[in-house]
Amino acid sequence: MKLLIAFLFIFQMTVCLAQADDPGSNGGGAGTGVDLPGSGGNNGGGNSGSTPIAWPSELWDRFSNDLEDELDSQGAKLNASIFESLTDLELYKLGFGTNNSISINVQRKVYNNHDILDTYTVIDFMRVPLTIPIPIPLDDGFRIGGGNVGMSLGLNMSLNTTNIRQVLPKGLDKLPSLTELNQQATDVMALDDAVNNDQTTDENESDSNQPTSADVTDIDPAISDRPTPGGFILENLGQVLVWRSENPLTRARYKRIWNLMTHPFRLPFTEKAFERLDNGEIVSYALDGSIQLGGSVGWSGIEFAGVEGLSVGLSVSTYLHGGYKVSIMKESESQVQLKVSRRDGDGWAASIGVGAPEHEVFSGVMVLGSNVGRITEQVIPFNLSVNRPQAKSFDVGYRYDMTKEEAKKAYFKACFGRLKMSDELSLKEGSGVTKVFTREQRTQSENINYRMKLSLFLQRGHVTSQTTAQARITLGDDVHHIFRATNVNSRGYDTLWEDGEQRRYTFDTTISREDFDDSLDKGLALKIEGSMEDLYTTGAEAHEYMTELMVATGQTDLFPILPKFDPDVKCTDVGLTRWSTRNPRRNDPRGRVVDPCNNHRRQASYGKTRFFYRLGFTRAQLEKFINLPEERMWEVLAVAFGVKPERFSSAGARASSAFLNSYATLLNIPLNFIDLHLDRGSMVWEAKKFHEQWMKLKLINDPKEMTKIFAEMFHTRWHSQNFMKIMKLSLIGEDIAYYVSADARLLFGTISKQGKTVDDVDTISGRAAELIEFDRLGSRTNVDTSANVNNLSIKKLEKGKVEVSFDLSQEPKLVYVRVDRTTTWRSYKVLAKYIIKNTGFLKKGKNTFVVNKDGTDLLSKLFKRAIFNDQYNTLMMAINAKDASWGPVAAKRFRIRPPKEDEASLREELRRLREAERERQRLEHEEEQQERQEDEAQASLYDYEV
Repeated sequence: MKLLIAFLFIFQMTVCLAQADDPGSNGGGAGTGVDLPGSGGNNGGGNSGSTPIAWPSELWDRFSNDLEDELDSQGAKLNASIFESLTDLELYKLGFGTNNSISINVQRKVYNNHDILDTYTVIDFMRVPLTIPIPIPLDDGFRIGGGNVGMSLGLNMSLNTTNIRQVLPKGLDKLPSLTELNQQATDVMALDDAVNNDQTTDENESDSNQPTSADVTDIDPAISDRPTPGGFILENLGQVLVWRSENPLTRARYKRIWNLMTHPFRLPFTEKAFERLDNGEIVSYALDGSIQLGGSVGWSGIEFAGVEGLSVGLSVSTYLHGGYKVSIMKESESQVQLKVSRRDGDGWAASIGVGAPEHEVFSGVMVLGSNVGRITEQVIPFNLSVNRPQAKSFDVGYRYDMTKEEAKKAYFKACFGRLKMSDELSLKEGSGVTKVFTREQRTQSENINYRMKLSLFLQRGHVTSQTTAQARITLGDDVHHIFRATNVNSRGYDTLWEDGEQRRYTFDTTISREDFDDSLDKGLALKIEGSMEDLYTTGAEAHEYMTELMVATGQTDLFPILPKFDPDVKCTDVGLTRWSTRNPRRNDPRGRVVDPCNNHRRQASYGKTRFFYRLGFTRAQLEKFINLPEERMWEVLAVAFGVKPERFSSAGARASSAFLNSYATLLNIPLNFIDLHLDRGSMVWEAKKFHEQWMKLKLINDPKEMTKIFAEMFHTRWHSQNFMKIMKLSLIGEDIAYYVSADARLLFGTISKQGKTVDDVDTISGRAAELIEFDRLGSRTNVDTSANVNNLSIKKLEKGKVEVSFDLSQEPKLVYVRVDRTTTWRSYKVLAKYIIKNTGFLKKGKNTFVVNKDGTDLLSKLFKRAIFNDQYNTLMMAINAKDASWGPVAAKRFRIRPPKEDEASLREELRRLREAERERQRLEHEEEQQERQEDEAQASLYDYEV
């Protein structure tokens, strides 16, 4: 930010000095009193062919707009940073003995539900970990290569509580049902004064398909124009308050902030405590413990790359762990669901890393004799850890009718893990206790975690996990044996200079033994998910992300065509003509010779973006994939990995390709320590491994073995995107279920689209997950993913007119439209929020309407004050096409600046007037000369006659 401001100041001063040095910049145009670009010289003369470029106002507008955008972005980051700092705290830590400690930690996580009400899922945690390391003494002289060797037995216990609740925007207690909305929409309602004062429209503007006031419902009329109490002072003070409760995100972050510390005291162990819970609120409490035996060796005082005091460590350990957890969800005033989970397991872990001692960034402040807010940082050049746990778990869930005394007693006993009464009552009809589910599960996992942290400047991370599970799930009277393989590959980085990227891929294979054995088209499903979040997206990166989504879905028209580069910049565009004549060539920092008057391109910057897709493959499609002929397999692998098919066509060709790229294979060994990779060095080996597992699938028909093969097939650290391409290329022509969403504020706003429903490919495990994992971390959504608003855009037309365009996946019954003021440094405000009944004016496909600042049509009256205000605003839309579910919300952030005179036209008009004035002066001069000549001629004739 400081560099940007300094650059603007220096650049402005440079141009001003350049103008001051140019004698032509001080001339005055005849008849105008001002000198504009292209006006020529003084007194109507000068060089009419030259066009010196003065400081262009368009350039300054562009710089000032960029500066405002940067300030707005910094405000949003500041808000997020303050929230994270305030809600991830170690409240208290007590050390006793040598290395023993107990502490109290709290944290809040906020997840956007992406629904039309702008609700958020807020999760509060409190953890009380107890750590008791027991060192095992060794001989003093026992060392390995000069490194210190140690062994220890560690005892760890942790008491954890969690509170999960939904936070609604201020003034909204519930989402109206579809019946209520239709009833409201059919009543003639009074709109604001601007609508009420003008009930007539021109005949040319009337249209039976346009919405009328009877078709519009203001969800909360008081929200649109809520007066600020206190008059002028409070009204203006409110403009700079960032933490206004009207902002849904701010409300979610800070509402009931004390709940971080108090929610453990609100656990529903009594009838009064249960009544205090909100409907839909979830609480859980757990006790975890582990015993760990490990050995380590470390070397300290190492200097590397100019950094002193580094230490290198290697550790290996084995452990036993177990846990017990109770989760409670209040479904209504009389219904509650309770789940008891028990798990135990064992495993081993190993890690190797290089680190530096912590250094203090901020010493904190003293509060009541304690140091609060101390911030420390540590340099970790790299840390690589491997963890291989295996566990077995048991989950059981009951639903209780709290209006029945026996069920109530059973619930309070179950809160403390006593389930005998609940189990007995669940066998009695009408007892008020129902057993909802049971699950017995065994899992085996492998997790590889890489981390690098260079103090405040750069952080990188990479996590690769592979998990296989087999479970016996009972839902009512139905028993299902589920086999599952899950592969997750996640990597990302973050920098101090606001650049960061996160990528995550998931391959989830599910087999239901009963359906697999009884049917030929059910019981086997695969889901693939890919997500990409980028804080600073270049043009090339945006094309890469969009291309991946289009390849994954097969939809080539998902996104508008976008340039990779900014428009070509010429000297005449940035006022460098005079500068370039003095300095025709210069060297740039990279050593290239650049002529600033020649066109040059730079990567476009599209700000923060997010892309997500989910694919669903049915059993029939997976059978087709498995039975693909072997000769076709290598063709698919070659195309997916981006090489010529002949390089993979035979064993000799593959060996030759591996040999030619062996340099990259060797380089990948050290590069892995800094989380970098050359694809050339591993693509042959990854293709061979995938092919081997692919061939095994042709010979195996046992669900348990098949999940293991799928888990090994999709296990990779760097080639998840290639594996997705393999699946798509193997099933060309198949109608694959997909869901895709993208959010890019500077590009196209929000886009979401769905083909066939992905969840339909795996109904058993999906239904079981909704019931069993009700206490999961993350958002809670109830969205009709088939009702989408795509390609939402808003652009300025001529003076006082704005065009809003969007694509609809279905013809809607109701349309939700909302505009919020979202300027970071001013108070958040809902400017307009309406539900409009569709009377035929919106169709499936592309739709466009125009908001006119001076228009008398209903849409202009509703939204003109929310659009033409020279502020950063966000337009949101969602549609309802069936039942009571709304589609996902599409959003577009925009700013419509007030109309200005067209400066180019103004300059052209002044130039024309100036030329006309010069022509008038020329004609007057010619007339004067002609009169003088005539006078001279008359005088000569008189002299001759005399």
